[in-house]
Amino acid sequence: MAVIVQSLIAADTSGVIFTVDPITGSRSSMVIEACFGLGDALVSGKVAPDRFVVGKKNLKLLSEKISNKKIMSVPDKNGTVIEQTLSDEKSLSRTLDNKQIKRLAKLSEKIEAGLSGPQDIEWAVRGAELFFLQSRPITTIPKEKLWPDRQVWSNAVAQEVLPDVVTPATLSIIQSFAEAIFDPVLRALCMDRGNHPHYDVLAGRVYFNANIWLAAIRALPVINKYDFSDDIGSEPGLREIVEIELFNARWAETPDYILSMLGSYVRSIGKTDPLENHRKLHEQREQLTRKCRRSLRNPFKRILFNYLLVRAQRGSVFRENIKCEIVRLLTAVRIMLLELASRLHAESLIRDPKDIFFLRLEEIEPVTQGRAGFDVTAIIAGRRSEYDHWQTITPPGTIVGRFDPQKTVPAPLEADAEVLKGLTVSAGVVTGNARVILRADEQQQLLPGEILVAPFTDPGWTPYFVPAAAVVMDLGSLLSHGSIVAREYGIPAVVNVGAATKIIKTGQTIQVDGNRGVVRILQ
Repeated sequence: MAVIVQSLIAADTSGVIFTVDPITGSRSSMVIEACFGLGDALVSGKVAPDRFVVGKKNLKLLSEKISNKKIMSVPDKNGTVIEQTLSDEKSLSRTLDNKQIKRLAKLSEKIEAGLSGPQDIEWAVRGAELFFLQSRPITTIPKEKLWPDRQVWSNAVAQEVLPDVVTPATLSIIQSFAEAIFDPVLRALCMDRGNHPHYDVLAGRVYFNANIWLAAIRALPVINKYDFSDDIGSEPGLREIVEIELFNARWAETPDYILSMLGSYVRSIGKTDPLENHRKLHEQREQLTRKCRRSLRNPFKRILFNYLLVRAQRGSVFRENIKCEIVRLLTAVRIMLLELASRLHAESLIRDPKDIFFLRLEEIEPVTQGRAGFDVTAIIAGRRSEYDHWQTITPPGTIVGRFDPQKTVPAPLEADAEVLKGLTVSAGVVTGNARVILRADEQQQLLPGEILVAPFTDPGWTPYFVPAAAVVMDLGSLLSHGSIVAREYGIPAVVNVGAATKIIKTGQTIQVDGNRGVVRILQ
């Protein structure tokens, strides 16, 4: 081997660039790792580098991760490499700007083409100059995953509008509306999803394709500089509106439940006053609005503030009204299906009136006409069995690739935890007795002054907010239904707590700190 004598470059920044992703094997992106000073600190593992992922198609920065680079290697006056401690401001600053990243990626593409294969290239930057120090072929490239293995599925959005496990009747309605709802949004952004599905059914639940929406978000110029890569699905999700599932009974079918709830309202008279709370909240909102307007001295900013405020207020109302109308429509569908089911049952075409929910809507007509091209009894029995099976499995909120129930490991439960953390959605601090309610149609009432602990809340849970002193939810976000109602009623609320309904017991004394997003079990 020849001996190479190479002068040492006193680099401002240095690092490596992989012309294919060395972890995933993706040929569509390049990965840059960079640190301040000489590359010695990076190679030796003494410093965590900044990481930039660049798309090969248009050299656009897809993601970035800025590390805390506490030291850098530099040559002293004798040429000896020494370590230098960086200030907090310097250690957290970017090693490369966008222009440098694009130039480095563009030249590395040329090196890859000239050397006829993927390369691991070392480089250094000094002033305005870019130096390539050496290039090695990447010989151990992982096999690129197939399309199904690369998809990220999330039920964060589905949790607000769908129940846990969907029946075939409900699923057929979802399929008829999904494209009509979501495709116009993509078209408005001048995007086309091709033949990639918006959603899939995993473990009997509806999961949306996060890759599609991640790609849409990344295409927005203001957002594409952030790193969204497997944070997918980590944001707090919203939970289901039980009324969407056709299989579930409506309030009109359970009058005793409504009467018992009205009885609890009568018992709370004198202990809670929702109207007075609403009046106070209205006054506080008006005061805050005036304060915001006064702080905006620029008249154009005040005009913009007024416009956006009205739009946001109307939008919230519109959102809830749309949900209400959807539930009304589905209730009408359920009533028709129940009537049809009773007739099919009377004619011995189905064994149980509830069997009708295990048929897709397009299958019902041929069944009623006696020309179904399948064994109705066998199909329904198979689907019922599958439905019951998926009810016993609790899949994660985010699934990467293909779902294998055998490999699903449930999250560990800290049963003895005394402090639970979540997301604050309505301010205030309240101490009281907990009442754990798992479903809104349970024959269980919330007493005045008790704290509601629920897995989620949808419009069906709203009556529970009248006597509640505070609300704690396993799931939820700032814009979920329960969060909005809690703010309207002026009661403290902490959501996205996790396993609150499994840890907190009815009757325990708990403190809900809606200012900090903390729930404490006191007794």
